This record gives sequence, C-alpha cells and structure tokens, in this order.
Amino acid sequence: MEHKHVSAPKLLAQIFLARIPPIEQQPAITDVAARLTEDTDASTVAFLVELLHLCRSDSADSLLKSHLEGSIDGNNPKPVVDVCTQYPALRDWVLSQSKERLATFPYSSADDLANVYIGHKGADAVTVDVNSDEASPSSISLYICYLRFLKLLFLGRTAGDVWPVSDDIPTCLLNIAGAQVEALSKAAAEAVYAFLGALHDNQISVVTNTSLAGHVWQRIQILITSGTTRHRSIAYTVWLRWSSLDGHHEPQEELYREDKYWSLLQLGLRDGDSEQRKCCLHILRRSLTKVAGPVNTSYMIISTEYNKKDPGNNVLQAQYDKFCILFETIVFGRYLNQVEECILDLTFLATPESLVHKTWLYTLLGPALAPVGQEGIRKLLGNWVMRADIRASEGAGSLMELLKVYFLPWATQGNLFTIKTRRDSAQALCEHGNRLAGFLERLLQSCARSEESDLRRSIVSTVLSYVHDRGDALMAHAGTYLLEGLASGLKHEQAPCLEWNDVQKLIDIASRTNLPEIVRDFYVVRCWQLCQRGNVVCDLKRTSGIDRLRKRHDDILTKHATAIEGSSGPSHASIIQPVSLLDDFLQELRVTRYTSLRGDGLLAACKKLDKMLGAHTNSQVDPVLLYEALDAVWDEAEAQEYPRQIVLQVPGIVLHPTCAALCTTNDGLRSLVSSILVTLQTLAEGRIYAFTPLMTALRKTTLSTPELTCLLPFEEIVVQIANCPPRAKVEFMLESAIACILTGSSFVEECGRHASTSTGEPYKHLTYERYYGRNEAHGYACFVDLLNRLSKCDELVTQRILDRLLYPWVHQKHPVPVVTKWKTTLHLQSMLIVCEQLLPKMSPTKAAYYVESFREVLTVEPLPRYRFLLEWILMRIYIHHGETLPCIETILSTKDHHSNPKYLASVLKIAVVLACHEDAIEGFGLKTMSLVTALSSSSKIVIRHEAQWSFPILWDHALQQNWRQITENPAFVALNDYIRSLEQYAEPPKARELERFVLAKDHNMTTLFQGGYLAIDPAEAPIVTSEDLERLAAEDEADASRFAEACIPLRCTQDSVSSKCTDLPRTSASKSLIATAQVEAPSAPPALQTKGTAYLSQPLHSPSESTSRPTDLIVVGSLVSNPHNLGGLSRISEVFGAQALYVPTLSVLTNRDFTSVAVSSHHNIPIHALPPSGLPAFLTQKKAQGFTVMGVEQTDRSIMLGDAGTVLPRMAVLVMGAEKEGISAEVLGLCDVLIEIRQRGVTRSLNVQTAAGVVIYEYGRQHSGE
Repeated sequence: MEHKHVSAPKLLAQIFLARIPPIEQQPAITDVAARLTEDTDASTVAFLVELLHLCRSDSADSLLKSHLEGSIDGNNPKPVVDVCTQYPALRDWVLSQSKERLATFPYSSADDLANVYIGHKGADAVTVDVNSDEASPSSISLYICYLRFLKLLFLGRTAGDVWPVSDDIPTCLLNIAGAQVEALSKAAAEAVYAFLGALHDNQISVVTNTSLAGHVWQRIQILITSGTTRHRSIAYTVWLRWSSLDGHHEPQEELYREDKYWSLLQLGLRDGDSEQRKCCLHILRRSLTKVAGPVNTSYMIISTEYNKKDPGNNVLQAQYDKFCILFETIVFGRYLNQVEECILDLTFLATPESLVHKTWLYTLLGPALAPVGQEGIRKLLGNWVMRADIRASEGAGSLMELLKVYFLPWATQGNLFTIKTRRDSAQALCEHGNRLAGFLERLLQSCARSEESDLRRSIVSTVLSYVHDRGDALMAHAGTYLLEGLASGLKHEQAPCLEWNDVQKLIDIASRTNLPEIVRDFYVVRCWQLCQRGNVVCDLKRTSGIDRLRKRHDDILTKHATAIEGSSGPSHASIIQPVSLLDDFLQELRVTRYTSLRGDGLLAACKKLDKMLGAHTNSQVDPVLLYEALDAVWDEAEAQEYPRQIVLQVPGIVLHPTCAALCTTNDGLRSLVSSILVTLQTLAEGRIYAFTPLMTALRKTTLSTPELTCLLPFEEIVVQIANCPPRAKVEFMLESAIACILTGSSFVEECGRHASTSTGEPYKHLTYERYYGRNEAHGYACFVDLLNRLSKCDELVTQRILDRLLYPWVHQKHPVPVVTKWKTTLHLQSMLIVCEQLLPKMSPTKAAYYVESFREVLTVEPLPRYRFLLEWILMRIYIHHGETLPCIETILSTKDHHSNPKYLASVLKIAVVLACHEDAIEGFGLKTMSLVTALSSSSKIVIRHEAQWSFPILWDHALQQNWRQITENPAFVALNDYIRSLEQYAEPPKARELERFVLAKDHNMTTLFQGGYLAIDPAEAPIVTSEDLERLAAEDEADASRFAEACIPLRCTQDSVSSKCTDLPRTSASKSLIATAQVEAPSAPPALQTKGTAYLSQPLHSPSESTSRPTDLIVVGSLVSNPHNLGGLSRISEVFGAQALYVPTLSVLTNRDFTSVAVSSHHNIPIHALPPSGLPAFLTQKKAQGFTVMGVEQTDRSIMLGDAGTVLPRMAVLVMGAEKEGISAEVLGLCDVLIEIRQRGVTRSLNVQTAAGVVIYEYGRQHSGE
C-alpha cells in the first residue's frame, strides 16, 4: 500500500542500507532476520520488512516468515497483527498460512468425528482425531493460537482498508466452532464474531468460491440441532451478527420462506437460556424488517393481500415488537404485577385479529409455564390459558408441544387441585379440575369441523399419551379431569377420533390399581365410554383387553358388587350361609378358624349380624354370644385397618336397639361397644365418612333409650366432637367432587345407549352415598339435634358436658390466642344448646357462676364471631335469671373506658338487646337509655360507636312500647335526631348488619347455624343448615313421639321464648339498680400515642451548627426516577442522619408526590442534583477522597446485610438502583461493596426506599457510638 509519508521503519531501513556496501546488504539483512527472538517487537519486524522491500534476501525472508509463524504458535500474535495491518502482502501470506494450518487438522474416520466435532462429516470436514498424537493438548493449543491470531487480526483492521479474505477461512472457523473441546470451540467462535464484525463494517471482502451465506446457515442449523448448550449459544450469536449484514452475504429472501428459519428461532426462545433468547428476539425483529415479499410457512404468514395493505410491514412489525416486549416482561422480568398487566395483550395475541402467528404465542407460554419459573406467574398464565380462546386450528404442532411439555405438567400438579376444592352440604367442587376439563372440551370443540378430524385425534392422543406415560406419577384425581375433558369435548363427535394405540392406552389407564375406589370406577367408566362411541379407527372387537374392560364396566353398573378390589385375602363370603341363630353364625366362624372373615367375608358377616339383630328381640339374643361375634368382627376390622364399608356398617350394628338394650344388662358387651364407639369417633376425625353413620346411630339410640347416656361414652364423644369437629380432608373432597361429575355429567345420557346393560339410567346409582354414605352435614344435623333434645337424659351428664366445654375457655393462658386447636364455632354453639337445656332448672348460684365465667371469657376473647355467641349465651342466662341483671348496670356505669373497651361495648349490646325484649319494663329501658346516652360520648371509639348504633334501636322499641319517659325526653329526642342525620347511619357497615340480634326473633337453630355473624371476617361456612335439620325431622316422623322435644326452635316463634323465661325487672326494685351501682376506681392512666421525640434529647445548636449532619453516609438516588420513592429516600435519609442526598434533578423537590412522602425532611438535609450520566465521575471523585462506594444489589459477589462479618464502612456512599433495572453495569463496576438484604418470603425485591431504610438503619446501628 502506498503511504503519503515515509514511515520510521522505512526511513531507518534506507539509512541502514545506505551505510552498507551493496555486496554486504543481503548478508546484513539475513543477520538482522537471524536476530529476531520471541521478545522482538513489531517495530523491529517492520524494519526488517522494509529492508526486504529495498533489498531482496530469500534467506532473510524465510527467517521472517518462520519468526511470524513462531510468534503465532507461541501465543504472541500482537506483533504479527501490528505488522499485518501495515503490510498487505505480508498479511495475505499470513492469512494463507493460517488457512493452510487450519486445513491441516488431521482427518479421522467417521466414527471419531463425534469425539471432537458435532454435525459435520464428510471429505471436506475439518476434524481432529483425539486418539492421535497430533490431537494432543499441545496440538490443540497450537491451533487455538492461530484462532486467536485471526480474531485479533480481524479486530485490528485499519479504517478504510478493505482486505480480501478467502471464504475458506470463515468456513474452517465455522466448522471448528462445533468442536467438543470447549477452548477450541470458543476460540473459533470468537474469530467468527470478529470476522462477521469486520464484514459488517466493510473492512474485508470475501473471495468466495461457494455461497458463504449458505454455509453459515448450514452450520447454524447443525450447531442448534446437534450441539450442546454452548454450541447453541454460538449458533444464535453467529446468527444474530449474520442477520445484521447487508448485501449478498446476509440471509437471503428465500430463507425467510423456510419453516426451519422460524422454527429454530422458536426453539431458542422456548428451550434456550437467557442469552440465546435475547439473541432470538433480536433476530426476529431484524428479520421482519428485511422481509419484502409474502411468506407462507407453518410459523410465519405474510399474505400477498397484507403486503398490498401494508407494504412496509409496519403494523406487522409493531405487533411482533409487542410480542417481544411481552416475552421480555414475562420470561425475563418475572415480576407478577408486571405480568398481570400483560394479560390483555396476551388475550389479543390469541384472537384471530392478531397478525402474530399463534405458534409464537405458544412459544412464549412454554418457558413461562416451565417449572423453573415463579409459581405465582405460572399459576396466573396457566389459568389464563384455561380461560383464553385458544384454537387448535393454527399452529397445531406447537400447541401439542405446549400441552405435553409445559401446560399439562403444570395443570396436573396436586396442589392446584387441593387448594381450589370446596364442599358444602350439597356437593363438592374442584374449581381447578373443572377449569381444566372445560379447557380441553373447548379445545376439542374449536376444531369440530369434519376436515379437522386429524387435529382432534392429535389432541386426544396427546392427552391420553400424557396420562398413560405419567403412570403412577400422575395425581389420580388429575387424570379424572383430563378424561372428563376429552369425554365432554367428544360428546357430539361422529368422525373417528381414536387410533388403535389410543384404545390400548385407554385399556391400560382403566386397568390401574392402587387408586381410590371412586377414581378407579371413574377411569373404567370414562375409558369404556370413549371406546364405545363407535368413532374408533380400528376394529374394537379385535383389540386386546377390551373384553376385560367391558366386564369391569358391567360390574360397576351392578349395584351390589361381589368383590372389593385390593382385599388382603381370598373371598370366603360363600362359606357364611343364611342362618337363623347367632350360635350357628359363631359355629361357622369357629369351623373356619375365623378365616371366613378375611377379605370380602368381613362385610358379609357385618350384613349377616345386622340382619340377625333386626330379626330378633333382645330377649332372643344371648349377650355373651353377641359379644363374641362382635369381638371377632371388630378384631378382623382392626387387622384390615378398618375398611371403609365396615366403618359404614358397624355403628348401625353396635347401636342397634337390640344390642343397645343388651348393653344395659351385660358389662362385657357394654365395655366392647364403648370401645368400638370411641374408636369410631377417633376414626371420624380422619375419615369424615365415619362421622355420619356414627352420629345417626348414636342419636337414634340415645333419644330412644336416654339412660344409655350414662352407660356409653356419650359424654366423651360429644365433648370430643365439639372440641375437634370432624372435617373432610381435601383428598376426600376431591373424591366427592368426582362423584358429582360421574353422576351429573351430560355425557352419561349420551353414552348410556352404548352400555351393555339395559338398566335405563346406568350410572344413576354411582352417587356420593353409594361410596361413602350420607354426607357429614347429615351427621352434624344429628349431632346438634341430639344436643337439642337432651331434656330426657340424665341432668348430671348434661351438666358435665357443659362444664367440660367451658373449662378450656375459662382457663386460657394470657395473652389469649385467636386460634387454637380446640377453639371452634361448633364448640360455642354446642355450649349454647347444652346451656339452654339446663337454664330452666338451674339454681341462682349456678346461674351466677356461669354469668361470671362467661363474662370472664368475654373480657379476653378477641374474635368477633366467638364474642357474638358468648353474648348470646349471657343474654339467655339473664333472661332466665333476672337476679343476675344488676351486674350489667354496674359494669356500664364505670368511668374506666380504657381498660377493656371491647368488653364494655359487648355488655352495652347485651343491655340494649335485653331492654328491647318484649318482657322488659319501661324503667329498665330508661336506665339503659341513660347509660347509652352517656356512653355515646366515650373517648374510646368502639364504645362510642356501639352506643350510637344502639341508641336508635332502643328508641324505636320505646316508640313501639309507648315508653313516654324516653320518647318525651328532650335530650333523648335531640340525640336521636342527630344520630339519624349522620351519613353513616343511612349506610351502616356490613359488620354492623351481620351482628344485629333480636332475642325473640333470632333465638333459633337457623340463626345459630346460618346467622349473619358467620360472615363476619374471617368468615366461616355453616356446618349445618336448616334444610338439613328439616330433612332429619321429616325422617323422624315415625319416632317423633318417643323423642324429647327440641329445646331451641328451628325457626322464629315469638312465643317460644317468653313462655319459658323469667320476667325481666318490673318492680320498683329494678329502678334502684343504677342508683346502687358501684363505680369502679379508674385504673392506671392510659398510654397516649406520641410521635418521635428523639430530637428533644439533642442539645440546642446555633444556626451555623445546626447544618452539620450526624453521620458520614452519603445517599445517592440518581438512578431512582419515581418522585414518590425519592421523597421516601429524603425522609429516611434525614431521619437516620445521612450527610447528604443526591437526586437526578432538584426540580423533583417541588413535585407533589415527592413532598407528600418527604413531608418537611428535604428542608433539613442537604440535597444536591446529580444526573445519572455524571454518577461515574462523582463516585470516582468520592473514592479519591477516601469514601467507600456501597451498592444495594443482588449479585454473585454481594455480602449479606446483618451477617457477622458484614461491617459497613464509616465513610460511605450508598448507591440505590433504579426501580426496575437496578444498578447499571457501569456503576456496579465502581462499587467497592455490594449489599444484599436477606429475604424470607418469595417476593424477589424490596421497594427502593424500603431497602434504603433497612441499610441506613443498620449503618446507624453499627456506627451509633462514633
């Protein structure tokens, strides 16, 4: 290359040769070349090159080239690069040598290629045989040196100087980039990046014999599809740089019309790491800017009509840009609140109006639902998928991949089913399972056209394959909803939708064991229904196992099954023949040595015992023999771990009237029955289905024979149920939900025609009751009704039950917990019912004791629902025992409103309810109204509100009763008018309405178990309803005359209360109640709320001194943009004594959001402007002044705040990051210390002002003594 000026090496060469005779010049040049060493710099080499230009010397030229090769081999390529940039001829020679050296990689057999390279085989392959000497580590290092030289050479190009480069070099580099040796692959990849960068800047020109673009695309495909994660990263990075090229080396137009181009991008987005995904998004954006003509692939469609409407693809690019932003927000950002804001855009992507191909939506959802993601985001997006209008007609292959690999593994997680399952007295419902089944149904119906039958078969096959392949790893209940979704989606199907292998999978699924009975039956029914629809491609009769499936299906349709699957032994039911005498029954047991009770024989024996007890009276049954029979049956039941059907049968046997009557005369039988009952009650705590048969039998027997309450463990069972009410476990609720689906599905009628039996409605009997008996609501109805009819039972038993129920409430440890194991609403409801039984006969002493006890509980109980019931109990005691009323007026007359305002408000509520009772006299009402008026001005808001809400209620009652002493009192009239004029009175809070209680109207079982108080936060579902009690009463019509009358009515009856109650005060004695009330002495002065007073302890300063700050900590918020957060930083920095605060601009100080949080703190701390662009220079300056720069950021080198070794420097600059991006990479490099705050929860970060407060407080704590 010609130079306009003479370079120093050339000038020195001219001077050197001018002083040497011509005949000695070549030897001198050779001598200079011979003196080249590994330490020779580039200027000396350039000097030699200039000498050779002036005087040719072959020997010197050979020595120079040997030196250059040695420098490259010795990993000292910098001098060679410097020389090559100055001398094109030498550069061309070095490039040629490099190409030859790379091409001399030894060839190996095809079997050895995979050891070093991936995806490139053939005669033109560049390979290394790892077993040869030339493939030793030193040999590989040699080639790495050449690769590094090429990288530096391409990076060190001179501006304006265009080099010709043979396409053999990038071809070799791309081949070597696929090496399994990581260092070799990495070096080749870096050289490729440098080459493509030079090509992009037009610094080199490729001398090509073949299509370089074609070879680049070929190698990209091979590296992505056949390589490791490292190779895929290389491929996508090369692709990204290649896509930025212009001219004939860039991706050509026809490439955009290949499926492979777009599918590999989706592969990177779906399965790649974050680096690969970022590359793919950039490639997608760039590719769409270069697409000119129409594209019609399986992953990208740009029609000719659309090209005419939008020639520049502007709308298309905008929508794909939105897709890229969604991908970055959901997959990279992973903040739940940000993902929630993306739902509308995701919904648009799913609509037909979106120009983004649906395969890209499925590609986005894949990594978003992957197990490595945050569970909250997976749940949000998974539920969105089940709600969205997903259609299978576009991008079916990608959709099937999404379903199988990502969606179904998420959707079938057990916790999703358990947390969304609920059950009431009517039915159970699994919300997640229903959504999942509904999604599959809609998906199948979205491709209901006849020409889409292949697509439907694909969906069915994908779901069945998933259920089949997961096997026992799949939650059994999840499989039921998948099968239900398929069945519902195909209920109107006419075209064949099942292949032969799908039928085989259905047979295998239906044959699974170790499942709950109802799940097993569901699998059999649904699998048989799917097979029997007549839309199977193959001949069903020739399918192996179909007869076995048919038989199992028919067995389920038979109401009385003959076997219990999974029994521990052979069936001996046939051995026990119908007999008439108990001794014959026992004789057969003895003959078989009790083995006849094993397996199915146990259930047959229970049924036989029940039949014999029903056929004989107690005088015809020997209690000794009955004891022996029951003992044998129960021992076997224990050995079999109490099978479900046995647990359902036994209560009716041991509490059969005949058996119960014999218990009164035989101690041994009574002891056995008692033991069985206690065990059944314990079982009911874990197996809810055991509760109802136990309570049904116990109620009927106890009410028929009241004396049994003293003989059997009646008291123990009642107390234990009240303490720990049996609740259905979530697994049981899931099975209940499946029973509801099995009997309620519309698919039943459709498939009933294909059943092999002619039973009309073949699945009608497969109900919840068929499997588990009546639900627990019936059991609780029996329980509370039994408590409500104890009047004929032993009064001492009833008294002991009340005392045992009350004991834990009275003896609670302080502070009283809101939640404990025994604290339940049923516990208090039971106490109210039992107490009601005792009140008519209760002595005044006992009444006073219970008033004191329940008042003591009321003083400490915090939960509103429990307080409501306690107030109710106290009202009932006051109604029956008016002599206890003076204590109410004494309590309300106190001047101490601070010690326990909640208790005082409760007593006030009780007084108003009693004053509004129909039997209350005007004098008591006047006393109460006077107290309410006084308490309406209480300093405690809870008392004041209760009084103000109660006043209109009492006033209205006074108007109804014509209590003129109240209604004509001017003070009462004025206060009534004022309270009713308040806006809050017109729209009372919900809790106020829920707590409203009128004794005469609301004292009934319906209010007790379904009253509004149950909806007070935290709400609780009713454990039993009035409908349950009405059904129970209807069933009792035959026995009603033998049962005691219910103490508390089911519904409101105005006369039912007053007829049994002692009158409220009517005499002059009641008028003196308030006058004789004792005023309690006030307690210690209440604590008053104050603001911070630390400033009071500081000495006064002069104006000049007051500007100094307590610490050497500088807080930098230059990266924070939100004025609200900057205001928080100002307040925190000032409060904890920071030296100064830096913000992006001082204009923020006048922002309303800033001042609303900062209050006046910005007037008391120096605040300076520091824009983000000036932050690096500022930090460098502070470091020079001796400050340590601290950043709050989560990185791999962060130290944990609060750890023993974490000491914050005294002179420190604290840098807070931006709200979303955190601290930038440039500023992170300037931080001396990075601090992370330890977290316990799952939220990934704290708000910036919160994080600053934590760190600044810890800084102040560590340096408080300095």
